This record gives sequence, structure tokens and C-alpha cells, in this order.
Amino acid sequence: LLRFTAGVFEQWRENAAESRRMATVMGKVVSRMRNVELAGAFERWCENAAEIRRVSALMTRVLLRIKNMDLAGAFQRWRENAVDCRRMKKVVRNVSVRIGNLELV
Repeated sequence: LLRFTAGVFEQWRENAAESRRMATVMGKVVSRMRNVELAGAFERWCENAAEIRRVSALMTRVLLRIKNMDLAGAFQRWRENAVDCRRMKKVVRNVSVRIGNLELV
């Protein structure tokens, strides 16, 4: 009976040790799975952050281009007005010269 009990106890001890070993292994497997999930989530976050930076830079360029277009439009209108002003001065000068010539005759 003592030998049988000792054999059963030894079998129980081996099973308990195997269970502890399997629990440790399973804990490591679960930990690795969690790490993979976390790494994936972090990778997606990094990709999203990079996309946000890219879109932000693109929007800044678009807004600057619109601002420059407004500025260029205003400059173009000023230039056209300056040309018109010079042309009108010449016309006024020519008309005043003709008026002066008419009075002399």
C-alpha cells in the first residue's frame, strides 16, 4: 500500500509540475498575443499620426497657394489700374494740348 501510495503521489506531483509548466507556457503565449495586439495598435497609431501630419502639411500648402493667388490677383488689378492711369494721363495731356492749340488759332 505504501508503494502504491508513493507511486500515486509521484504521478500527482509530476502532473502538478506539468500543469504549472503548461500554465507558464500558456501565460507566455497569451502575453505574446497581447504584445502583438499592442504592437499592431501602436503601428496603426503611428500610421495615422503620419497621415495627419501629411494632410496638415498639404492643407498648409493649399492655403498658402490660395493666399498667394489672392495676393497675385490684387497685384494684377493694381498693375492694370496703374497702366490705365498712365494711359488716361496721356489722353488728358493730349486733350489739353489740343485744347491749348485750339485757343491759339
